[in-house]
Amino acid sequence: MMSSRSSEVVLFFAFLLAACAHPEQAPPRATVDAPVVVVQRASLTAFHNVAGTVRSQTASTLSANVVGTVVRVLVAEGDRVRVGEVLVEIDARGPRAQADRARAGGEEVERAIDAAAANAKLAESTYQRYAALRERGSASPQELDEVRARNAAAQAELARLVARRGEARAESAQAAAVLGYSSVRAPMDGVVTRRFADPGAQAAPGIPLIAIEDERATRVDANVPENVAVRAGDHAFVDAGSERLNARVTRIQPSVDAGARSALVKLEIEKPLRSGTYVNVSFAIGERSAVTVPLSAIVHRGQLTSVFVVGADRVARMRLITLGAIDGARVEVLSGLDAGESIVADPARVREGVIVRSGA
Repeated sequence: MMSSRSSEVVLFFAFLLAACAHPEQAPPRATVDAPVVVVQRASLTAFHNVAGTVRSQTASTLSANVVGTVVRVLVAEGDRVRVGEVLVEIDARGPRAQADRARAGGEEVERAIDAAAANAKLAESTYQRYAALRERGSASPQELDEVRARNAAAQAELARLVARRGEARAESAQAAAVLGYSSVRAPMDGVVTRRFADPGAQAAPGIPLIAIEDERATRVDANVPENVAVRAGDHAFVDAGSERLNARVTRIQPSVDAGARSALVKLEIEKPLRSGTYVNVSFAIGERSAVTVPLSAIVHRGQLTSVFVVGADRVARMRLITLGAIDGARVEVLSGLDAGESIVADPARVREGVIVRSGA
């Protein structure tokens, strides 16, 4: 009679033979039509990157043209202002009194001119009448001389007052200008970047009150090492966050900073940015060889980038890669892929493990 241990061994081998006689079939892989390209090395432009700062094309620090006490400051830092807008008011009691006196003096001169003109007209007609009388012998030479002298004096007085009117108008205009200086106005459209004074402060020529900058900041300043060849007119790229802008070199400072061994380069960008923004400036310095793939082949999943590599068995397998510079429709691969390997150029319908039928 068979023992219990022997029965267990027999049953094990029986199950094993049954499993070998009917093996499980693996499910067939799905087949997808997708373009496949061979990874190549290509010549890319080499760049030298430096830090840059966005600057306004126009900046102005405003001060008063008169001495006086600041009465009101009508703007704060960050405010947008328009050309001609009053920014600071200075005590104008003195200039206003001077303007009033000049205006009153001008009005007085005008009244004096009216009186002198009437007197000159009368003197001229009197002289003409005495001249006619003298021709007929009805007036003595002395009488004619006296009338002639009075006429000349009247005409001279009128001329003097007319000249005085010009002086009075100039004085009035000057007083009005001084009165206008009591209001500090914006010379351009822009943004207030600094406020140096508060009400009660003393204003005088040369003492800054307000600083404003052109709101359209399209200039970038960058310090470029002396061994990087940059010329006016050269093209460059400016990266501000995720945005890349075209830029053009407009001016290069002729002298080199002895400590930093660099020169200040000014560039103009195609789109205005906020003044003071930190940017990265890229200057082309030559060519370099790099592994590149089409941008369309890249698969983004969160912060990870990958491609589908197609092996000799035509199976697509996802592989993580590290990207470098973008050059048109292609992108540099820094690691994870070698030249000569095949990848899916358009992986929209491709999944891990599928068989890729190329060229469809």
